[in-house]
Amino acid sequence: MFKAYTHQDVVSLLESIRAAIALFELREDADAPSLVSANSLFGELAEKPIVDCVGMPAREFLSGQIERQVSASLHYCLSMQAPQEVGLVTYREGKSQAWRLLVVPLIPEKLGTQRLIVGLVDIAEEKFLESGHDIARDRFMAVVDSVYDGVLQVDRTLVIREINKAARTLFGLNGEDVIGAGLARFIPELEGERQAEYAALFGKQAGSHAPVRMQCMARRTDGSEVPVEVSFSGDQDGAAQEVTLFVRDISEHVKLIEHLKQVATHDPLTGIFNRRHGAATLHSEIHRSQRYGHALTVAMIDVDHFKDINDTYGHACGDLVLNSVVTTISATLRNTDTMCRWGGEEFLVLLPATEVAEALIWAERAREAVAAHATIGYGDEAIMITASFGLAAVNQPGSTQEDLLMRVDTALYRAKQGGRNRVEVG
Repeated sequence: MFKAYTHQDVVSLLESIRAAIALFELREDADAPSLVSANSLFGELAEKPIVDCVGMPAREFLSGQIERQVSASLHYCLSMQAPQEVGLVTYREGKSQAWRLLVVPLIPEKLGTQRLIVGLVDIAEEKFLESGHDIARDRFMAVVDSVYDGVLQVDRTLVIREINKAARTLFGLNGEDVIGAGLARFIPELEGERQAEYAALFGKQAGSHAPVRMQCMARRTDGSEVPVEVSFSGDQDGAAQEVTLFVRDISEHVKLIEHLKQVATHDPLTGIFNRRHGAATLHSEIHRSQRYGHALTVAMIDVDHFKDINDTYGHACGDLVLNSVVTTISATLRNTDTMCRWGGEEFLVLLPATEVAEALIWAERAREAVAAHATIGYGDEAIMITASFGLAAVNQPGSTQEDLLMRVDTALYRAKQGGRNRVEVG
């Protein structure tokens, strides 16, 4: 209900929570989040009646350290799309007061609008709540349950003290009570020797403003694993014996990153590396060859009469030819070799720790394999495929990438001019 309703719709629920709670919203045309609703406890921190503050950004009705930290945390959560918990101390009428501030972004209900929950708990009042006011605490947890990130409260020995609905869903819990269970049950990275290390880190972080993030695998109750981002932060004074963790499922993010890496480095047609990655790898291999004195030979391969195949049978047939050649040549390579599509029907193969004489033996074997096995059937016809090979090696310490590519390209040209389906060395 926090995702779309107005002040009148949610204020009664907010009033039932024994903590200063507010709901903010950032609209597409605004430069800062504005207040949607807040309870009277939050209103006590405002400079004017809370009903008059609806629609205002925090800077217009809050002041001092609370305004600065609330505005900063709202900005952080919007930019990072992650929750934040910090401690702060205010000074009013000669008295200091310690607060725990929690800001959590909600899943957007509609494009261009983002809502966030802001909670401020007087630390002294929090201890009072923990001593026995279960109803108020349950109401507060009802708010925490509305956020889309997993939220867990753990002590400094990494034992779970609170867990919200999103975390239960993430870990695959079905009504099971895990209060008192070790966090390592769901975050395997915290098991064994690393448990003490993370416990110390959590304890140290309890006295820091800056949130800490880590990416790891979470283990569900069915044994499956899911990539997550875990962030946590503590109180400014370091007095808290518990730390709040926010756990976010980043499966889609990881898939997107892997997809972008694949797109950036691989040829979409053949699935092998593209020219950009091939050129970068060639640069690294030349440097390694010259630094350590290792041999390096490169091969440039061109599919014979490819233009004629495309013109006669069409590009769909041409694509089949390229894939057939890649499959055939790849089967002749070692794990340490690299093959990339250099452009059109040309392919570059890097053969580290390989002298020209050894590369020549490989090239003849690969050439024969293409001629023997890369034939494809297209319609009623069998299309015979051959390929020409040019070889060149790093032959002196000062050899450049440009020089090597020029020599291998010249060797390939001689192979084409010499009748195709042959190997030449440059």
